[in-house]
Parts: sequence; structure tokens; C-alpha cells
Amino acid sequence: MKNFYSEAVRISSRNTNSPSLQQQFNVIFGFIDRLQKSQAKANIDLHNIESIYTALEMSQLLKLEDLKKPSNWQELRTCMAYFLTKTIEDNTKFQYTNNFPRYWPDSGTTINLGNNRKTIDSVIQQLCKLQDSWDITIVSFNYDLVVEALLCACGLQTRYCLESEPDNLKSDSVKLLKLHGSINWERREVGQTKAGRAIKDLVAHHYYIKNKRNENKNFIVDPSSKDITTNFSENITPFIVPPIWNKSSYHNDVSDVWQEAAKALSKATHIYTAGYSLPQTDGFFRQLYALGTVGSAPLQDFRVFDIEPEDSPNGVNSRFQNLLGRGAENVYTYHSEGLNMLATQLACFG
Repeated sequence: MKNFYSEAVRISSRNTNSPSLQQQFNVIFGFIDRLQKSQAKANIDLHNIESIYTALEMSQLLKLEDLKKPSNWQELRTCMAYFLTKTIEDNTKFQYTNNFPRYWPDSGTTINLGNNRKTIDSVIQQLCKLQDSWDITIVSFNYDLVVEALLCACGLQTRYCLESEPDNLKSDSVKLLKLHGSINWERREVGQTKAGRAIKDLVAHHYYIKNKRNENKNFIVDPSSKDITTNFSENITPFIVPPIWNKSSYHNDVSDVWQEAAKALSKATHIYTAGYSLPQTDGFFRQLYALGTVGSAPLQDFRVFDIEPEDSPNGVNSRFQNLLGRGAENVYTYHSEGLNMLATQLACFG
């Protein structure tokens, strides 16, 4: 999301009557203020939420105590999860229908994404049409529930491949591997060892699971605007992985998902990427791709869909070309028409 920091300031100024929001947002605003001291000797993009989150994780790793005061590291991480989730939720609206209280795939609910809704919707619709004839896996670095909602509108459930997920998700579902976590994931106690120690695991709060009164507290309907917003930020501490190269501290929690991603890459004959710029700092994906694609399946097609011009110096196209080995170079294509071209390409398989 562009202007993430500005959006967060707007949310804070609009919710002055919420002490909890003010307290948690102010913890992060305070951390950003302390980061500004580094601006004299180094350049940190303080309007980029990924830069801020990375700085927080690196500060803890390096034990830079001055940057955490007067908070503690656990409080900073919890507040960052709230800060991120609340801002994402405030900027992602679902469209209300009279059938919303029913099982969502029957409701015809769609997601409101402004000018991009139709193109994203078209991509997901084309993927759903291929579900019966192709083994489809979606790998995402996003925290939001955009893909889940669009799959749901097509009558399909989402399978995150978490160990705690119920087995009945395996039919009529699409694998969605969220390598950086999700706003509806929570790390919580699922049992105890014989010694009485807590066993914790990742649990996904699915949108179609309701309580005995047929309610889901994680969704709020605005009766005037007919918009639905998610409310995970107020009910759980979302599990989100920072976008840094060193994700080892999160490995035990999300290893099942990463393993599934590697397995999918090893079997893939067609790899299409969209909305991912392959930043130079993302060593994690480079290693995942390099090691995950070691397999017997021949890669037939590798395409990148972006809106950046193909000949941009050191741009998206150049970075992906440098990523690929000899076996992928001959099947690589770059499209600067973005999601529109991706939807067109997927339609060719129908």
C-alpha cells in the first residue's frame, strides 16, 4: 500500500476516542520518531512500512536498546502487528449483500478494490475455471484477505496448509501459501505437554466459521455504507512475518507453509508472478526459488506481469532475468501490461 504511514496518521486522527488504538499507534509513532535520529547518517524511508518493520526487527536483533525505550521489544512487535493490521483493514472494504450472514460462497459477496477490482477479479475467476484441470497453488507475500474473498465469491474455500487446518478443507479449495503470514492467523495455545508446557501453533480464523448465534465477530457491517471491514486487529494478535532476509525466528511457526511452497515450485511447469517486484534485499525468495525449483518437472513457462516498462534500468524485468538459471531463460517472458495480461493469459488455458 502506498502512503502507509499517512494512512495510519489519518486513522489515528479519526479515532481519538479509542484509547487502545491511540496507545498502540503511538508506540509505533514513537519508534518512528526515534528512527529519525538516524537520518543524519543514513537514509531510511520512514513512509515505507516495510522499512519501518525491518528496522524494528533489526533493532531487536542488534539489541539497540535506545530505539525501544520507553517500550519493550515484545510490546513493539505486538503494536506493530496491530498497526499494520488496522491500517490494512481500514483500507480494504468488502461489499455488503443481504445474504451475508449465510455461508459466504452463497452470498455473492465481492470485494471492493477501487479501480483494480475488475482486473484482480478477472484473474481469480480465470484461476477458478482451471481448478478442475490444473493443480493450482497461489503463493503470496501479502497480509490481507483480498485473494481469499475473491476465491470465496467463486465458491471456493482457501487452504493455507497450516497443520491446524481441518481436513475438510481439502475439497473445493485452493492452496494459498502466505509466506509472510496473514491478518487472520494467530499463534495460540492448542494443547499442553505432559509436563504442563503450552503447545502453540498457528491457527487461521476463516471467514466462514461463525458462533452459535450465526455471527462472526471478525467482520463488521456498516449499515449506512453497506461496506464490510474485517476486525481481526481488535480480536487477535495477527501473525505476520517481517519482510527481512533473516526469518529464522519465525521458521518453526510457518515452516509447513514454506515447505509446501518449495514442493509446489519443484513440481511447477508454469510459474506466473504478478505484483511482486523482487527487491534486491529479498534474499529469502531468491533462495526459496533456487532450492524449491530443484526437481524433475521441466519448467515450460515463466512469466512476470508488472506495470513497469520492460527496459527500466535495474528494474523488475532485469532482476527476474538475473534470478533465472539456464533452464528457465528460454521460457521466460516479461509483460508490462500487468494484471490485464495475466487474466488474458490464463484465459488461454480455458
